[in-house]
Amino acid sequence: MIPSRTQLGLIIVGFFLVFGPAFGVHYDNAINEYHFNDDARQQIAPFVLMSQSVPPSYSSEYYVQVFSPTGFRLLYESGIKEFDPKTLSKIQPYFLAVVMYLCIGLSAWRLGGWLSCCLSLLLALSADIFMARMVGGLPRSFAFPCIAVTILCLIEARAVCLALIAVLGAAFYPTAGLISAFSLVLLLFVVPARFRGDTKKWDLKKRILCILIVAVISVAMTAPQILSGKDYGQRIGTEQLEGFPESGPGGRYGEADRPPFAGLLSTVLKCSALAFYGEPALVDSFSLHSSKYLTNVLDFIAVFSLLVIIFGVKAEWNLNSKYSRAFILLPVCIIGYLSADIFYPHLFLPERFLIYSLPVFIIVLFPACLLSLLNRLRIFEQKKQRVSVLAVLIPVLFFFVAGGVGSGNSGYSVRVDDWQPFYEKIGQLPKQSVIAGWPGGPVENIPYLSARNVLVAYETHQAFHTKYALEMRRRMDALIDAYFATDESPVIALRKQFGVDFLLLDLRHYKEKPYYFRPFDTTLDRVIQQAQGRGFYLEKNYQSLTLFQMGPLVLLDLSKVEKQSLKDVVKKQAGLAGIISR
Repeated sequence: MIPSRTQLGLIIVGFFLVFGPAFGVHYDNAINEYHFNDDARQQIAPFVLMSQSVPPSYSSEYYVQVFSPTGFRLLYESGIKEFDPKTLSKIQPYFLAVVMYLCIGLSAWRLGGWLSCCLSLLLALSADIFMARMVGGLPRSFAFPCIAVTILCLIEARAVCLALIAVLGAAFYPTAGLISAFSLVLLLFVVPARFRGDTKKWDLKKRILCILIVAVISVAMTAPQILSGKDYGQRIGTEQLEGFPESGPGGRYGEADRPPFAGLLSTVLKCSALAFYGEPALVDSFSLHSSKYLTNVLDFIAVFSLLVIIFGVKAEWNLNSKYSRAFILLPVCIIGYLSADIFYPHLFLPERFLIYSLPVFIIVLFPACLLSLLNRLRIFEQKKQRVSVLAVLIPVLFFFVAGGVGSGNSGYSVRVDDWQPFYEKIGQLPKQSVIAGWPGGPVENIPYLSARNVLVAYETHQAFHTKYALEMRRRMDALIDAYFATDESPVIALRKQFGVDFLLLDLRHYKEKPYYFRPFDTTLDRVIQQAQGRGFYLEKNYQSLTLFQMGPLVLLDLSKVEKQSLKDVVKKQAGLAGIISR
């Protein structure tokens, strides 16, 4: 049944009233240069430097060569000619979001009609995970759209389109490409022939040829990243953790991003719950967002939705092959998770296979399967309209207690409006300048906002490859030595050995010790202990080295350190000469 024009108009107006304000806030954030995603400092900043003809740094080259998929890299390198990379990274996610929402809506429509479509879009617009992950214009921005197109291709049994999206996924976000490719394999070789749609006429030779073509092109797409990674050393796996505490407990990564990884069931529950979680809630009095029971409620909703899908697909198995093909995505993402865990670190992080698949899978199938199961209950045989009412009430209830009206701030995790004068002054420094500062502070935003290189930043201090991790360790050790030096020698060494022209000093760090992860916490403690009772050189001399100051932050010109040191030597020699002459 298709809704009337009046019904369709009311639905559109309702969606606009509920979710429109959030997209208005998104617009305000998107046009503000000083609101952006924290990971843009990793993957967009190198292209900002490139667009301003700034000499690339070691870290920016690493990210372009190793972490920028081929298609993503070509998009930004070619886009530089027409757009500022920051502008492109702000626009791109919204185009991709439109593709994703359209595919989710079409998939749900094909399964359960217009009511299923409306409920799926309600859940999709309510869930915070989508825009939170897509904002920033990063490679992962392509993941959800890629999975949404994949499930639509499965429902329609369009193997050629699925093959194409697998290749595009490899070009823009390889994890999503693998999910699409695995789905294609199951569609062509595991699913019964009667469920394959148009591809049921393909013989074995044609199916094998299709997979081989996808595999060859996908490998060609990802090969540059893999080969470039070898220039930065061996991948750090579980066997290297002892020598690289940066990758272990207390190091650079949280529990979800380092081995041992969480179990499959707990990760499935966590990622499934994301399909229903939104922030802020629509009605605070009904919402459980501030309740200690929210996690339990989300787990219940996740289990309930998965059971509805499993039993719904089972009920439709022999009647509607669309459900059977859509269900392929569940075993695919589970196989991906287990494979990534077994072969870590070669398939990246296991959780990525679930977090980008399960929310889309559940949002598309849950309403359709719920409608299907309710239609089979005998209590609704006489009054079928009650099916629609109950099918609407359950997702809407989930929406009220755990969902949201969309967050206009999703993905915009960095807001530094007040620091605009600071970053503008940094941007006026010579293009070849290298700036050092304590990682995790304002120095993080300099490459993205000011288009100037930094010595080391927390965002780009990764421990995925041995050579890169050791170089970052060497730089951080030198920074700690200079930052808490008792004389000028380590500061001069920082300039001569690493080419640092300016040092961003936070005077608060001399009152309260700054934090950094293992093994640098030990290095920091040792250097500070050695300096006890002697005073810190930069704390005592920063005024004569200052270019400008903003609150407790001071930008020091390190070229003045050597000059000041020479003056001190001359004064001492003059003093000695005076004593001798007497």
